Amino acid sequence: MLRSALALLERAEGPLIEDYPQDAPEVELSPDGWSCPVALPSSQPGESEAEQLSARLVAEVQLLHPWFDEGRKVRGRTTVGLSGLDPDAMEQAADFMARF
Repeated sequence: MLRSALALLERAEGPLIEDYPQDAPEVELSPDGWSCPVALPSSQPGESEAEQLSARLVAEVQLLHPWFDEGRKVRGRTTVGLSGLDPDAMEQAADFMARF
């Protein structure tokens, strides 16, 4: 299958769709399907667009932090180190990015 996919890169024309004679494996999902494990907050009235974006992004970082900690425990590392930031400074980084 990988060779077939890579062979598409050799084509000069495009975009293209190619049939592949093999079906994807069946995967059983929960009755509810996929879902986000956190409920993200809605915007507060009276806030500017930048304030709303910042608040929502910081809230998302806070809500996902337990999964970040779990990933760090399982893998023994993070990719945050590449940024030079301390993992506990992610809220401040998210707020900076949203306001930028």
